Amino acid sequence: MAIGPRKKRPERFYILNGVRRAMAVREAGRKTIQATILRAGKPPVSRRLALKLLFSPKAQVELDARFYRILLPLRTPIEVEPLGLPNQDPSVPLAKVELV
Repeated sequence: MAIGPRKKRPERFYILNGVRRAMAVREAGRKTIQATILRAGKPPVSRRLALKLLFSPKAQVELDARFYRILLPLRTPIEVEPLGLPNQDPSVPLAKVELV
């Protein structure tokens, strides 16, 4: 039996700045968010990313005044880098981040 080519796993990203904004988008039922992708030695790239590809350094986000001041549509993209780079804190999939 021949084995076909392996499906390439989509690149996943670590949120550097904007976990609350990503959570607000998630809670609004959206599936994507505008992000700036930062890679060492390369210019930043702006594109929409699926929320399922994002990982958060925070396991919980407080439902506080800062969260409730986030207005959609967002004007400021979140900042991300490829997941798994050195010096990243432990992270969880954005889908598993709890609102407390």
